[in-house]
Amino acid sequence: MAIAMDKGLHRFEWIHTRADGTNFVAEVTLSIVELESRPVIYCVWRDITERKRIEETLQRQNYILSAVIENFPGGISLFDAELRLAAHNDQFKQLLDLPDSLLGNPGVGFDDIARYNTGRGEYGPGDPKQQIAAIVARASHFQAHKFERVRPNGTVLEIRGMPLPDGGFVSTYMDISERKLADSQQRIAATAFESQEGMFITDAAGTILRVNRAFTDITGYTAEPAVGQNSRLLKSGRHDTAFYAAMMDSLRCSGRWQGGLWNRRRNGEVYPEWLRITAVKGDAGEITNYVATLTDITVRKRAQDEIRNLAFHDALTQLPNRRLLSDRLSQALAASKRSACYGALMFLGLDNFKPLNDTHGHEVGDLLLVEAADRLTRCVREIDTVARFGGDEFVVMLVDLEVNLPQAALQARCIAEKVRVALAPPYLLTLNHGSNTNTTVEHHCTVNIGVALFMDHKGSTDDFLKWADIAIYKAKEAGRNAAAFHDCDA
Repeated sequence: MAIAMDKGLHRFEWIHTRADGTNFVAEVTLSIVELESRPVIYCVWRDITERKRIEETLQRQNYILSAVIENFPGGISLFDAELRLAAHNDQFKQLLDLPDSLLGNPGVGFDDIARYNTGRGEYGPGDPKQQIAAIVARASHFQAHKFERVRPNGTVLEIRGMPLPDGGFVSTYMDISERKLADSQQRIAATAFESQEGMFITDAAGTILRVNRAFTDITGYTAEPAVGQNSRLLKSGRHDTAFYAAMMDSLRCSGRWQGGLWNRRRNGEVYPEWLRITAVKGDAGEITNYVATLTDITVRKRAQDEIRNLAFHDALTQLPNRRLLSDRLSQALAASKRSACYGALMFLGLDNFKPLNDTHGHEVGDLLLVEAADRLTRCVREIDTVARFGGDEFVVMLVDLEVNLPQAALQARCIAEKVRVALAPPYLLTLNHGSNTNTTVEHHCTVNIGVALFMDHKGSTDDFLKWADIAIYKAKEAGRNAAAFHDCDA
């Protein structure tokens, strides 16, 4: 009342009690008026319980909205109908890298923020005034939108905007840089997965979870029959349990294994494959998956076999050449030393071969050499070796003969005679000229054979070849078409 008397008017809130004992909030207004020339206080009480309830509700809603804005996982900004910044959170300032000197300015507008961003090149090259005008025009006629913007620092923002019922709009800003990077890495991984190499992924137990197209091309298994099956469905049966045990040991110890093996296609065909397996481990170090890449090396293996064949076999007759013969002879000498069994080296030279070449040409001569190689091969056992030494010369190596020298010599003589008889019949050599025209040449050819026995002898492979070659001359001196032995003990 003293304040009212002093000021002339005083308004405040008070809690009053009704006649029934309930309380209510009242807005009390004390006014000074003249009554019969005397100042009196005119008092008005207004029940504002409902208004207080509404204010508390609005206050609570405002508190919740503020909490939502501040705890939103991204940036958030709210502009009113006059395009003034009405609210924002700290993430908005951080993600857009806006200074406090700008945002702390009372009544900062949307155009002020657009002008600041344009000045630092946030919107790329272009006329700054036109950029600001276009941005503000869009904000003035705001439409719901969603787009991505890459900031100069590389941050990728996903920006969503929504108009408000009474004008203005609210925008959210999410940093999606990691998601974009993950998407990019996933696309790269998907592209890599669909490479020219076959790939499949299994769980820790070896159950196939995913295959790529190259896997289907190589193995014949599409995803439908392969997924859910154990990778053992590719096993060829050519490798023992020790092979796969060593593979698993390598995966457990180093997390990877690679090597060549034989696997089986869906149609049952066994093929050579180069396989690489990598173990995928979880946070605790346990193996969760295996990623395997496989390459069909049929063509490469065939090429390697061809190269090996060219290196160790005669191109015309496909018999072992000098290099392979020398290697096998070295092994035979070592085996003979261990077993005490004799072996024999037979050097063969064809008679009457040069006139055939001179008369009918090398093509016919080659036909005779191929036929002679075939006849020779049929005369010996699988453990023996028939090699072409060069020209019209062949070498036959016999192994695992008797331990007794006379008996071993008899065995070698029997085989030499068998060879001589096999090579003696006439050769009918047919030369194809094309267009169904063939020429057949009949040729008689005999053989001279020099034999050298070996068993734990001192000497090199070249020595035994030389001794067998020397023995040929004894056969020629004996009248040709014969076999002669070299005295290895001489």
